Amino acid sequence: MSVEEQVKSHTRRVEAGEPVRYGNGCPHCANSDSESFRVHDCRPRSFRLIVAGCVEVFRSGIWRWICLICGKRFTDYPRLPCRTNAL
Repeated sequence: MSVEEQVKSHTRRVEAGEPVRYGNGCPHCANSDSESFRVHDCRPRSFRLIVAGCVEVFRSGIWRWICLICGKRFTDYPRLPCRTNAL
């Protein structure tokens, strides 16, 4: 699956209201029990991809979660390949 398809798939899931966690646990207390997390909110994000030599911007959302064990909030980013080049 291409990066563009992964971003579109993630966007469809967010728009459908399907809260998906990509991480293994809370980054603060390392809790990994799936019942110990609740959706805090969904924040807008833009993904910039190079498609056919042009930069395309895809608008999506990123789920924010609250850990019910430690009470901390965190953002769970989708596992997309990241390519950065210094200019």
